[in-house]
Amino acid sequence: MNIYNYNSTASLIELLLAFKSTAVADIEYSIETNAKEALDEITQALQAHQADNSLFDAVDISDIANMGMQLFDHLNYKVKRSAEYTHLLNHIVLSFSFWLGSHGGTIPQLDFVVNTLATVSNATYERIGLEALYEAVTYIIAAVPEDIKSSSSTLGEGEPWKVLVLNYCIISTRTHNPELMKAAFDVLLEYFPADAPRFFQQGLNEMKQRDYPSQVEAVIERYSQQYPVT
Repeated sequence: MNIYNYNSTASLIELLLAFKSTAVADIEYSIETNAKEALDEITQALQAHQADNSLFDAVDISDIANMGMQLFDHLNYKVKRSAEYTHLLNHIVLSFSFWLGSHGGTIPQLDFVVNTLATVSNATYERIGLEALYEAVTYIIAAVPEDIKSSSSTLGEGEPWKVLVLNYCIISTRTHNPELMKAAFDVLLEYFPADAPRFFQQGLNEMKQRDYPSQVEAVIERYSQQYPVT
């Protein structure tokens, strides 16, 4: 199983089945019968969608999204004492969010997904893993409800949507890929133009204190000069 593969429905189904055969089967965690049934239902829905997605409309995707996020949030609480099960569930949450974004769905519990992303990001160091996370966040952003995006200018610090976009920029910088950085920075400028100059300035200051590749520093220096703190 590729631990960095967030974009495959087959891998997501494999993860769900693995979670069922380990965490759900572990009597120590007392997973309720209705949660087990919901996990089976979501797995079967994904299998059916993979076989013929023409049978599913926007309402069906929304129903799967609501059921999935409620279930995963509940399971996260149930298995939080196990690092192994939590790691597996985190991967499921991000893969499921990717699936929603790639099939026109929206994420009903953004704070849960953003917190999961932060946990996974903080434990990811390899470039291949960071690039996979970047791709996942691209689709997660696509799955953020439009009413949240349209209220960007009124959001304060710590709001999940703002944290998501800032983490997108941080992950892009950690990939050391200038093209990914530019794309993420442009998303920040689109939705949070007032926060962008400070982010660029802080990023530039950090790079001068650390050994970042010159092409990475050049990108953030260009954005910092173009959008200075006033």
